[in-house]
Amino acid sequence: MYRQKCSPEVPFYLFFGYPDISSLKLGSSSDGVITLKSQLDPRQQLTASKVFGFDATHMGILNDEGSRKVFNQILDLAAQK
Repeated sequence: MYRQKCSPEVPFYLFFGYPDISSLKLGSSSDGVITLKSQLDPRQQLTASKVFGFDATHMGILNDEGSRKVFNQILDLAAQK
């Protein structure tokens, strides 16, 4: 994503998932598929309008009630502009 810039008219929001810490192995930092380090690349964080983290797996974030609520609020705000 950092190789190509997004249009400045379209804000970029970074959503990332992290699973319940009790399910992780010692020393692990992953959403179950990719590492948090990869999800939270500083280049992406610096270009994001806002960063949101959710207690969800890589795919689980798509069905997470909290992430859907935030996503819909972002869409509502965009529709008002």
